[in-house]
Amino acid sequence: MKTKNIILLESIRDEKLKRDFCYSKHDKKILNKIFKQISDELSINVKYLCELYFLEIPGCGSIINQYIREFESETVKAYIVHHIVDDRIKDCERILLNLYYSYKKSSEYIGVSKCYSPFISVIYDNLFKQLKPKTIAHELIELGENPFDYFSLPLTMRMVASWKMYEMYELSVLYLSEDISYIDNFLAKNHNNDWRPTPHFIKRQITFTAIDNLKYFQSNDSYKILKKLSNNTDDDIRYLAKKFLIKWDNNHR
Repeated sequence: MKTKNIILLESIRDEKLKRDFCYSKHDKKILNKIFKQISDELSINVKYLCELYFLEIPGCGSIINQYIREFESETVKAYIVHHIVDDRIKDCERILLNLYYSYKKSSEYIGVSKCYSPFISVIYDNLFKQLKPKTIAHELIELGENPFDYFSLPLTMRMVASWKMYEMYELSVLYLSEDISYIDNFLAKNHNNDWRPTPHFIKRQITFTAIDNLKYFQSNDSYKILKKLSNNTDDDIRYLAKKFLIKWDNNHR
C-alpha cells in the first residue's frame, strides 16, 4: 500500500476517534453539506475532513468556496482551502488573501498561545507561492509590514522580492537594521507572553528571509549591509551573508 494511502487511513481513524482533524458540531454540519454536494455534483464519495485535505478532487473548488467562510475553525478552513487554488476559482488570489485576513483576526493566530497553529500559516504561505498572485503584490507587502507575518510567510516574502518590488527591498532593509527593538515592542503589545516561538527566534528567521531578499536588489547599499552582516556573531547569519557576497563578487568581476 502506498505511503499516502496509509497516512489517509490513519488520519481517518484519528478523525473518528477525535484525536486529529477535529471540529465543532457547527462545522460538522457544514462539512456534511459539502460532502453531499460533492457526491451529488461530482459523484465522489467523501465522508471525512482528512479526505478533503489529502485528496485531489477536481471540480470541488467552487463547492468549497460556497461554504468555507461559514466555518468557525480557521484550521478547518486551512485544511480545505487548497481546492479553491487547485481549481483556480475566479479571483482565487483575492479569496485566499481575504481568508488569511480572517485567520489574522482569529484566536488561532499568534494572539492566544494555546490556540496558535503555525500549520495554518504554512498552508497559506505555500498557496500564495503556488499562485504567484502579482495582482495582490502590494497587499502582500502590507502583510510583510507586520513582523509576525513577514516571519510566518517566508516563501511569500521571497516571492514578492523576486518580482523586484522596491517596497519589499525597503522593508527587508528595515528588518536588517541594527535597531529592530520595535519588533519586541510590537510582539509585546499584540501577543500573549506565553506563546512560542520566542521573539529571538522570530527575529532570527526574519533576518534570514531579509538577507535572501537582498539578492534581488544588487546595489552598493545592499552590498554594505551584507558586508556588515558577514561579521555577525551568529554563525548562520554570517555564513548566509558571506555566501551572497561571494556570489555577488563573482557576478561583478
